[in-house]
Amino acid sequence: MNLITCKTMKKLSSLLASLIYNKIYRDFYQKKKRLMWGANPSSAVVQFAEFLMAKGVNEAFVLDAGCGEGRHAVYLAKLGFKVYGIDISSVAIEKAKKWITEAGVEYKVTLETGDVTRIKCKDYVFDVVIDINTINFIANKRKYLAEISRVLKPEGYFFLKILSDKNKAHGISKLEVNKLLNPFFKILRIEELEEVWEGIPQYQYKIFAQSLQPS
Repeated sequence: MNLITCKTMKKLSSLLASLIYNKIYRDFYQKKKRLMWGANPSSAVVQFAEFLMAKGVNEAFVLDAGCGEGRHAVYLAKLGFKVYGIDISSVAIEKAKKWITEAGVEYKVTLETGDVTRIKCKDYVFDVVIDINTINFIANKRKYLAEISRVLKPEGYFFLKILSDKNKAHGISKLEVNKLLNPFFKILRIEELEEVWEGIPQYQYKIFAQSLQPS
């Protein structure tokens, strides 16, 4: 009975999150009449893609965790990567599906509406994972990172762009970032950057990490 209740609560939690984010996207589209995150990839993802290609892994299988409307999935697919994108919002995923078809990269990209803390994939399937501000909005961050560690190959690359604690909401301190990542990943590089979204300054950490070998 407790197990059934636990599973039911998890499903309800995911459903509630989906409803919330679907409303956020719909409200934005109604007001702004455009994509929430724009048509261009983050400059940080462009830099990371260059890093991967320099390492000779430009045909890697990439998980885009919290892919939103698909801007990074489209960009990476055009470079030759195979991409699996997952997002809690079915509204965002529908936009992404339309975009990958229009871009002619649907054969390179698989998209799914789902919970990034419960990814429907086998262990150690991805060469690379990217997370662009997804972790900031996940309640159980440790569970999420354990799940990323499960699906990422040993020594696979994990790239994150995280809102820092300089932001008024949702930010994570550098100390907490290290504590969260260290059980699962080796941090190769961490940098600070400042961006602007919708006229609001966004203070970020840009993190290059690598999955640890399973013990």
